[in-house]
Amino acid sequence: MKTPVIYKIINLINNKFYVGSTNNHYERFRVHRNRLRGNKHHSKHLQAAWNKYGEASFVFHVIEEIADASLLRAAEDVWLSAWVGKEQCYNTSKYSDSPMRGLSKEQTPMYGKNHSAETKQLIRDARLIQDDPRTGKTHSEETKERIRKAKLANPSRAWLGKTRDEETRKKIGDTQRGVTKAPRRFTEEGLRRAQENMRRVTMAHPQEVKPFDAVLAKFPQEVQDKYDFENAVYTGALNRIEGCVCPSHGVFSQYAVQFRKGRGCPSCGAEERAQTKRKQMKEFWATKEGREMFLESRKHFELKA
Repeated sequence: MKTPVIYKIINLINNKFYVGSTNNHYERFRVHRNRLRGNKHHSKHLQAAWNKYGEASFVFHVIEEIADASLLRAAEDVWLSAWVGKEQCYNTSKYSDSPMRGLSKEQTPMYGKNHSAETKQLIRDARLIQDDPRTGKTHSEETKERIRKAKLANPSRAWLGKTRDEETRKKIGDTQRGVTKAPRRFTEEGLRRAQENMRRVTMAHPQEVKPFDAVLAKFPQEVQDKYDFENAVYTGALNRIEGCVCPSHGVFSQYAVQFRKGRGCPSCGAEERAQTKRKQMKEFWATKEGREMFLESRKHFELKA
């Protein structure tokens, strides 16, 4: 006769234990033993001890019989609450119905592992044969309107469907204009992962190298007139176009996307930025407030030096 019980798997060497519950302890003990022998048990601590001390050092022992099967989980939770976290206990979760809850990613059985292609296909096939209650159905107009109103009422989407007036846009622009943004910084690990992702995407989706005439046709006319592309070498959008000639600075290279934006020779760009900066400084110096701010900042740097 099957009886609901609380059981322990006890290590006879150091008296540490794993606690669990079942309605059929004969079958449950068999499953535990097979998984431990196959080095596939979900409890890493118990598995490591089994591998270290050997099967002969463990016993499976019923410690409590539960009269009402509906109270089995609650009874196990009492044992887990009392022992999880202590040195004697191999269990890592205090919840009998969710043994992975509260675990760090390093403690989960699949940490550092990947499913095989066969397992991934099995999971995919199992998902596809599941019935989707919404398949072949559409929301009514009333339901769509309720969803639309719920989205508009969402505080995180306060500006959904709205636009700011010109005065507000100008205030935002004046506040942000000239403010230097912090450069984006990668850690060494983050940079390595980003580079690996880019290489993986590039290998999975090789770029199509179009004829250069088709690429050149997308450049603004002033760019086509300014630079000489007769000897340009185009090898794809991810690479610079080599052999471009600037009438002022000679040969240079540049990405196609920069040409499409109206840019080109890096030296010409640096000169244009310098001219713009000088113009801004002159306009700044032409006002009394600007001169006072400049002299005040100069005093600050002199004191700091």
